[in-house]
Amino acid sequence: MKSSYINTMQRLFAGAYILLIISTIAQIKSNALLSDAIFAVRAGALILILLIWITNTSQHLRAEKYSFIFFVVFAPYALTEARMAYLDVLIILIMASTIRKSQDSTHFFISLANISLAIALTIAILAWASILPQIIFEWKDRVKYSMGYTNPNTFFYYIFSSAFVFFVFRRKIAFLFCGVLIITLYSTVGSRTFLIAYILLFAAWINPKVFQKSPIMMGLWLWLTLVIVFGFATALYPLQLSIALSSLTGIDFNELTSSRFEVINDTANRSLIELIIGGKQNYGDSLYVYILNDFGLIWIPLFFFIIYKSIKSLTKKQDPTTLVLACIYFTIGLAEVPFDGSSLVALLFILSTLYNTNQQKSSVQQTPLRA
Repeated sequence: MKSSYINTMQRLFAGAYILLIISTIAQIKSNALLSDAIFAVRAGALILILLIWITNTSQHLRAEKYSFIFFVVFAPYALTEARMAYLDVLIILIMASTIRKSQDSTHFFISLANISLAIALTIAILAWASILPQIIFEWKDRVKYSMGYTNPNTFFYYIFSSAFVFFVFRRKIAFLFCGVLIITLYSTVGSRTFLIAYILLFAAWINPKVFQKSPIMMGLWLWLTLVIVFGFATALYPLQLSIALSSLTGIDFNELTSSRFEVINDTANRSLIELIIGGKQNYGDSLYVYILNDFGLIWIPLFFFIIYKSIKSLTKKQDPTTLVLACIYFTIGLAEVPFDGSSLVALLFILSTLYNTNQQKSSVQQTPLRA
């Protein structure tokens, strides 16, 4: 694939990601016509990426194995309610396999992380200055501000996405700046999910060698396994699990998780066929509900076997960075859906997991910290 095609695909993805950020502004979300128009343009950018890939991939099928296999095997999902999920996963796989061939993938990620961080902050500042509408949420005697978005977590999601990039590519000042934002604004936004996620990233950044020790590595694998099992348990039996946990601990888990068990339960109305093969549109705030509703139980073992095999191989060859990222990513997935066809954090996670090699510049051990 010629570099011009790669650059075009990168620009289209960057444009789609910026439109994703803009589309979550509360004022735009409340305008159905404008919101639909932005969605159509963003979807158009993703489809253009797909068309460019189709017309330029015939000579690269071996290198494009994940995207090509998914493109063919999962094609029937394009005819179901899960068509957007099919496109999302396919685009992320295509972009990951394409970017790894780029001579300057670092520049692409850092530039997009900086631009998106600036846009996210501008939206928050405009909301705080009452130029954009601010949505106020009351939860457990606390007030949470949306910072111009439809949900308080959305603002921190974009900040954390940039931090995720700065962590992988070792940009010290930018990474710490994101941390300062998350910590100082936590009392205003109240997103525990991304506060905890950043603290875990910071721990891995401050002393990565600790994670190379066998007991820590075993603990990370156990953590990843338990998180994934718990995630699918909540997707399959949300209310039952919430009641059981509340009975065991005396804590109202539905209230503790901002009614997420209740929200997930509202999406749990699946037929037996939908449960097995998916094809149902996702509406839940959970990565595991997203996977289950869209693709069903049948593909879950294969999906996680590929992830496990890739992480295991990278852990042996390089360092535990990818395992740490996987633990954080799937933990976030308990409360959010960190996946979209134009999601920066999803793209970097898949690139790190499926396509990272000894030549990748993102290795914690190989790349020095930069300002």
